[in-house]
Amino acid sequence: MAEINRNMATLEMAMVEVPFGLAGAAGGISDGGLAFTTNVTGTATHKVTAACIGAPGAKLSISSASSNTLLEFTTPCGELFSRDVELRPGTLIVRLVAVGDGYLQAASGVMRINEAAAFPSSQP
Repeated sequence: MAEINRNMATLEMAMVEVPFGLAGAAGGISDGGLAFTTNVTGTATHKVTAACIGAPGAKLSISSASSNTLLEFTTPCGELFSRDVELRPGTLIVRLVAVGDGYLQAASGVMRINEAAAFPSSQP
């Protein structure tokens, strides 16, 4: 438990400049990963930001409520991942799962979705 707490503190520091925005989640990404559901009300460009620690990498996926994968990204852990994506209205499921050999039980991640307009041009 202490290792997860250290990992989460490290991740929150990495995300300190990222607003909470539309939705987000933080927690363990091993054993099935971390997921949240959100409702997008209008078509707009959104910034998806994620970070992870304790695994070689993570897979970030955005799916519709009907389980159709809309977007999927792989990111190395230890780096802040940020991508602008066009999201359309509807219920979305966002998931972050540890990938690669040798990830730890305490592998942790954090992800947030914001409207891209919430960021000054110098933000990730």
